Amino acid sequence: MATRAFSGKLVVAGVILLAAGGAFLLNVFTAGPPRDLQRVLSPLPSVGGTPSGAVVITPSSARATPGRSVQVNITTPCGFVAAVDFDGSFWRPGNGRSMASVGRKLSPPVDPVSVTLQAEDSALLRTAGGQVIVLVRSGLRSIVNPVC
Repeated sequence: MATRAFSGKLVVAGVILLAAGGAFLLNVFTAGPPRDLQRVLSPLPSVGGTPSGAVVITPSSARATPGRSVQVNITTPCGFVAAVDFDGSFWRPGNGRSMASVGRKLSPPVDPVSVTLQAEDSALLRTAGGQVIVLVRSGLRSIVNPVC
C-alpha cells in the first residue's frame, strides 16, 4: 500500500494561504458600518424640501410664562421628537446633541415631561422619571419629521 506524504512546508504554506484568503473575504463581507448605525449617524434632511414620507412642522405652542411648567410629550410612535415645541419656538438640548441621542439615555418613564421657561433662551425639561435636561431655543422655523 502506497502512502503519499506532503512536505510540512507545503502544509504550512497552504494553511497561511487559507487564513489570508479567509481574512480577506471576511473583511469584504463585513465592510462598512452596520445599517442601524448609518441611519442614526446620517444627517437630518434639509428644511428646503420635504422628502417623501415626511411632514414639515412649524411651532404651534403658546407663549410661556417664566417659572410656570407646561406639560409636553417628547416621544412619538417613531421615537423622540426632533425638537421640543415650547414657547412658540423649537428647543433642543443645550449641549448641542440631538433629542434622539439625549432621549436614548433617559430612564423610563419619560412622558409626560414638563418644560419650564428659565430665561428668554433657556428652559428646563423634567421627565416623568425626574431627570432634567437644559434646553436652548433653536431658532429653527420648521422641522421635518418622518412619517412612520
